Amino acid sequence: MSTRLGGLLRAHRTAAGLSREALAERAALSVEAIRALENGRRRYPRASTIEHLAGALGLPEAEQELLVQAAQRPVAQAVPRQMPADLADFVGREQALDELVDALTAVPGHPGGAVLVAIAGMGGIGKTSLAVRAAQQTVDEFPDGQLYVDLRGHGGDPVPPLEALGRVLWTLGVRDVPDELAAASARYRSLLAGRRVLLMLDNAASTTQVGPLLPGTAETVTLVTSRRRLSGLDGAKHLPLDLLSEAEGLELLASVAENRTEQEPAAAAEVVRLCGRLPLALRIAGTYLADRPGLSVKQLAAALADEQSKLGVLSSTGLGDGVRSSLGVSIEALAASTRKVDQTAARALPLVSLLAGDDFSLRVAAAALDLPVFEVETALEHLVDVNLLETPALRRYRIHDLIRAVGHDLALSMTTEEDRAALRLRVLDQYVATLWRADELDPQSPVRVKWHDSAWVAGALDLPDLESALEEFDADRNNLVLATQAAAAGSRAERERVVRIAAGASLACRYHRRWLEWKQLNQFAVGLVDERSDPMAAFMIHFDLGLAQAELGDFAGGAEHLAVARRLAAELGDGEYQAKSLMNLAHVLEQADRLEEGRQAAQDSMAQAIKIGNENVEAYSRLILGQIAGKEGEFEAQRAAFEAALDVIRRTDRPSRVAALQLTIAEAYRTTGRYDDAVDALRQAEVIHRASGSDGGVAEVLDHLGAVWFELGRYQDALRTQQNALKLAVEVQEQDREASVRLRMGQTLAALGRADEARAEWQAALRFYDSHGSPRSEQARKLLAGQ
Repeated sequence: MSTRLGGLLRAHRTAAGLSREALAERAALSVEAIRALENGRRRYPRASTIEHLAGALGLPEAEQELLVQAAQRPVAQAVPRQMPADLADFVGREQALDELVDALTAVPGHPGGAVLVAIAGMGGIGKTSLAVRAAQQTVDEFPDGQLYVDLRGHGGDPVPPLEALGRVLWTLGVRDVPDELAAASARYRSLLAGRRVLLMLDNAASTTQVGPLLPGTAETVTLVTSRRRLSGLDGAKHLPLDLLSEAEGLELLASVAENRTEQEPAAAAEVVRLCGRLPLALRIAGTYLADRPGLSVKQLAAALADEQSKLGVLSSTGLGDGVRSSLGVSIEALAASTRKVDQTAARALPLVSLLAGDDFSLRVAAAALDLPVFEVETALEHLVDVNLLETPALRRYRIHDLIRAVGHDLALSMTTEEDRAALRLRVLDQYVATLWRADELDPQSPVRVKWHDSAWVAGALDLPDLESALEEFDADRNNLVLATQAAAAGSRAERERVVRIAAGASLACRYHRRWLEWKQLNQFAVGLVDERSDPMAAFMIHFDLGLAQAELGDFAGGAEHLAVARRLAAELGDGEYQAKSLMNLAHVLEQADRLEEGRQAAQDSMAQAIKIGNENVEAYSRLILGQIAGKEGEFEAQRAAFEAALDVIRRTDRPSRVAALQLTIAEAYRTTGRYDDAVDALRQAEVIHRASGSDGGVAEVLDHLGAVWFELGRYQDALRTQQNALKLAVEVQEQDREASVRLRMGQTLAALGRADEARAEWQAALRFYDSHGSPRSEQARKLLAGQ
């Protein structure tokens, strides 16, 4: 009997004067293993375990024989071992496996409690493989057997609870299985009472299916796998299973492909990426490679990169029905349901698979489905529950690349081209609505509101303020660019939306300094707009494209488009547009060191500004003339131009404009080595920003001031100033200012001999500049390379 083994072991340990810890150390076993043997939870240990214990206790041969006999399993007792075979090439998952093994061997937290562990994850992610590996590692913990039931929750007709109970009862020797669920469940619980058994319920569909199969006793541990989180399982420990890491994916691919990947590591990494780090896909890809000796890893990667052939490759081996089937059954199960939420979710997934990008917003999904937001949110959250979508942020959803491929195939089969064209227009209209809603909410009332139709914003009237509209744009900007790019080659209606999006993006892109996206959107539109039929649209596109290119350091391209904008403004007869076009053209020409052309444009813009009474444009035109004079070494003329610019801008009674002008003046002084004048201008700007409570403005001033101290060799002053600037920039979440400060602070740290700290700051700046397509990326790279 089990109590005999536990009693004997406890008696020998006590007689030897050993604690459990001391015996565990001598026998090279865990304290938990000793405890499990003594309390009868582990009845039939391996022979090697008894051998280690006998040696550690120093037992004579006769006593050792008695201990061996007590540990032997009764011959007449049949012990079920139903777990599927473990995968020989199981790799990775070390943390998840350790967590699962610990959970399976845990003692219940309260008397009479039961251990219940539920693993959830998308199809093909390796839930069953992980569960089987854990079961094999804990086989000695369950001397009364391991039971396995495939509940076919996905990929077939789900097994009814009564049928599943019948299978387990038959295994346990019951031949007269009750035909009523409650009676069968009671019989089942009675048989398992007191037995130390691991029960694995694989591929569960729902809590309702699993509930009657739970033993409810402390001795039997239940392990459940499902594609959805079974939140209704009281007391369960939930283990969500995520994708493999890149390193784990490479290891699995190499193992299955019989090490064919070693000679092509870059191509192997690309295969892992294209398989989405999904274990099932990687096993299929590895098998595909192993079965084709003449196929290189690079060729396999190329086949997977082709959307037309990808699913074919990943469904071509003997591993079940492949990725298409594995993922498709989840959608089919939803479609077959009688519940409205399931049916809406089944319709939603293929349609959102047509959206551009890897993630998308709830607002855009609602437009794609042409349904109310609340109904779409319920459906998408349901898809999250069944692990077909992820939700990385509030009201945002992410779709795995392979699920997208399967969903895209389904969308093509369930919709017509007319349906898909209508979907694309609804999505584009949503982007148009968001951008022009932001423009309408701008307190500065930009002049371009004269052009747009107020009906365009109907889909975004629920956005209550400018900040929420701008945040909506920024979160979805990558998808907006992709959708606009596709639309530029689409129907006439789609091309019309491209122009509306590009013209409407000015405020949002400038606000978040998304210069690259601003340039891209206007590049898509510039070839579509007809300046004869819509000169206003043509003006805006050329104007914005010129500014975006200049911000990205392409002064020649910027000047070219601003010159076109200037001509169109003149043809429109709009004095304000002419003045602004000339002013910005002058600024770009000055940056390109085309000084004579820049002077003429600045003089023309100043004259036009005076004519129409635009003091802001007049002031900046004078500023540009001062910058040109400084570059030509005419410092008195520069000072006079700057003073005239300040006199004009002060008349606007807008202190923030005065501060902005002082900053530009300070930068002009700094670049010509006039540091005292630069500091004086910066201090005046600082006073204005501190008085108005503009921490972002103060951060900008301190960033420039730190650059002055650095050039003067006052490195400690520069570092202290830059640290204060960085703190403020982080607090107000101005990432572009933060990057600028980090770039300059890295130079200061390097000058102080703190190379590692300098490198960290440059790397942080580079990450931001790369993400924004900024020309300052090159500066950061040069600093890193030259360290």
